[in-house]
Amino acid sequence: MIKTDNFIYDDIIWQIMHFDTGINSKIMRKTMEQLSVLLTHYSRLLMIRVDFKCLTSALDSKHLSMFMRRLVSHLKRQYNCIVGYAWAREQLSGKYPHYHTALLLNGHKVNHPSNIIKLIEKMIQNQQVLNFYVPRHCYYQISRSCTKSQQAAIYRLSYLAKNATKGYRPKQTKDYQTSRNKPKPATTNSN
Repeated sequence: MIKTDNFIYDDIIWQIMHFDTGINSKIMRKTMEQLSVLLTHYSRLLMIRVDFKCLTSALDSKHLSMFMRRLVSHLKRQYNCIVGYAWAREQLSGKYPHYHTALLLNGHKVNHPSNIIKLIEKMIQNQQVLNFYVPRHCYYQISRSCTKSQQAAIYRLSYLAKNATKGYRPKQTKDYQTSRNKPKPATTNSN
């Protein structure tokens, strides 16, 4: 039996992965916030999980931040949609850092990760600092009206928030970053 923990977000209890070392609530909240925000814009989302590994002893996360900016910018132009993301840095003592990432896209325009993965492969091809790999079960189709699909994605996203392997970094280096998208403004009825 898989052990889970409860996490309350927006007055709803969600099931997340259990870790003996616990999770970072701030990372979990910020990640769920971006999922919620994108669901105000689109009734369907595609979430894609991709992991990156540093090939050098990077003291900061600049290489991933720059790569993510380029990737998100390209995806916004290509699909003409808002793109959400979250990444979390992890590092074991004496090892190079690696990053777990999640991309959130308009599920009406993108319903499978294959073209996104090909794009990442092409963009990272000449990089000397980062490599990437795609974890098993790398994508989730999420519906605004289907709590079950949201729960599956939230469970998977909770891996980014685990406390284990975080903190092995210089003080000014971030453990995580999320997009900063804002909710779609509520429409008012003038009747």
